[in-house]
Amino acid sequence: MVANIDTRVPLDFNPAVVQGLDGYAESTAHLVGETETALSEAYQGIAQVYDARAAADRNPVWNEAARVIETYNLAERLEGKLNKRIFTARTTLERGIATLEQELSAPVTTKASHPVASEIRAYAKGLSTGERMTFIRGAIAEGDETTATALLGAPPYLSGLDGKMQALLTREFHERMNPEAAKRVRLMKAADALLADRHSALGRALEKAIGAPPAKVRALREAKTAAERHFVMQAS
Repeated sequence: MVANIDTRVPLDFNPAVVQGLDGYAESTAHLVGETETALSEAYQGIAQVYDARAAADRNPVWNEAARVIETYNLAERLEGKLNKRIFTARTTLERGIATLEQELSAPVTTKASHPVASEIRAYAKGLSTGERMTFIRGAIAEGDETTATALLGAPPYLSGLDGKMQALLTREFHERMNPEAAKRVRLMKAADALLADRHSALGRALEKAIGAPPAKVRALREAKTAAERHFVMQAS
């Protein structure tokens, strides 16, 4: 967490934004700990580049080109470190998402021994498409496992469904029965999207902190290298 707000750094990089994500709660905060750390380090890294630029401006020995080059060198090192941190945080999130997605998409086990399971499927098959969907979704919403599993745990055609619709309804069933897992997936997906967005914005934020675009820095570096090469040749 950032203790003090630095007005030079875009607010989007403040790790406090994680607390506003869908699904964030005291019980799920640990799932996005790496996300908060990655944003915190990015926030501080951008601030470091601004500080470096200010320090370079106070150096009476360096001209403008030297100040830009030295600031860029620091930013380049920091960007590599921050990119790695964001990549690691996203990898952790994506693994967690994959595990929970598997849970929420797992096949439903029908309570086959229930004497009315086949009758429930026959009833649903006799309904119109709209009525069938209303019937199944109503059972899911009410937590009626007997009805829901009878329809979702058998081949879809027995209930008048197709495979895609059964998969969609199975997901809804799992989310209804396991709301905590659904909340965790929403949070981790939101955190992953947040990191992807901040990753793409990091280069622009660092460029602004440096005070010069990469093309200008490359030109200055090339000029510096050429000048230094000249002195080496003269001395040899």
